[in-house]
Amino acid sequence: MNLYNQAIGKQVRLDILQGTEGVTLTIPIVERSDDPERFSDLVTPERNLISKLGILGLNLKSNIASMIPGLRNRSGVVVAAISAETLSRDSSFLPGDVIHAINGEPVNGLEGLRNLVSALTLYDSIVAQIERRGRFEYLAFEVE
Repeated sequence: MNLYNQAIGKQVRLDILQGTEGVTLTIPIVERSDDPERFSDLVTPERNLISKLGILGLNLKSNIASMIPGLRNRSGVVVAAISAETLSRDSSFLPGDVIHAINGEPVNGLEGLRNLVSALTLYDSIVAQIERRGRFEYLAFEVE
């Protein structure tokens, strides 16, 4: 049985052979809290693309924040997905990262992030303060 084809919330029955004893378990299908694809259905390139960073971002609202285990700072932009054009090069961001600041300036939502990166030109340096899996980190790279 392929569990990936089962709907979230459904229950499946598993028959397991343990030695010579058979055991039947009923297991609920739940979404992984750290699933890197968990935000991809919430974005479109037309609304959410930040091309200079190569990401599709989401405003960090309470319903989105509840999907990120261990979140320490509830402001910024969530990296929902890496853009298709970026997949061919090495991206510093990962789905689920929360961008809190760019070059020392706080990120206040998707439009705020767009404004911060709009003035950047090719090969400008970027230092992004992010939160990844409950830890604060800095990513340093150049605009490509």
